[in-house]
Amino acid sequence: MHVSARKTVMHPEVGEVTCDCDVLTVPGSDISLIVYTVAAGSADAEKLEFVGVTNGVRADGPSPSGPGPFSRP
Repeated sequence: MHVSARKTVMHPEVGEVTCDCDVLTVPGSDISLIVYTVAAGSADAEKLEFVGVTNGVRADGPSPSGPGPFSRP
């Protein structure tokens, strides 16, 4: 079974991000796969790229607490 929808989430640094949400369910089981995507080259894709590269922190904002996703020990 496949169900599609649109979801809008609010990120504290980049604002609203609208994603396509696809839910794929295996018939006869309780297994589901939820996939969120945005259109390549869209403003939403740019927002997600910004969050991924900067850990959601703007140059003029405070430093994040703790290590970021790409920090090395």
